Amino acid sequence: MALIETSGHQLDIGDRVKMNIKVIGEGDMDGVAFTTNGKDYWRYMNEHPNEVYTVTDYDRELDQYILSGYMGDNSWCADELIHVPQPETVFEDIKNMTFEEMKERLFRMVLAQCEDGVPSPDAIAEWLQSKPENDK
Repeated sequence: MALIETSGHQLDIGDRVKMNIKVIGEGDMDGVAFTTNGKDYWRYMNEHPNEVYTVTDYDRELDQYILSGYMGDNSWCADELIHVPQPETVFEDIKNMTFEEMKERLFRMVLAQCEDGVPSPDAIAEWLQSKPENDK
């Protein structure tokens, strides 16, 4: 169940998102590049355009989403976020992990592939193209 419909799409707690840099750049930079906490979110998102975040909360008063990671000290409107769909392959799963998820899951995933020794490049390619296991 989605929390609320805003700007044409709905996000749930736990959804993965990327920053919509184009839309954010067309808006007011107050609170994005010019902040009271000293963070320059604008610079960070431009330096890390493919970083994925998780929706961790929703502020009904502001009608904005709270994210994980570096962007978590700020709140964001729905149109400033791009929903990242569920991955269909292990490659997509790894590519769309947040930093926290990589820290927790990536080592275990790679280690499982090395149980019978170092896999060949073809075996790695086959694994990356396979359906991801739900190991969260």
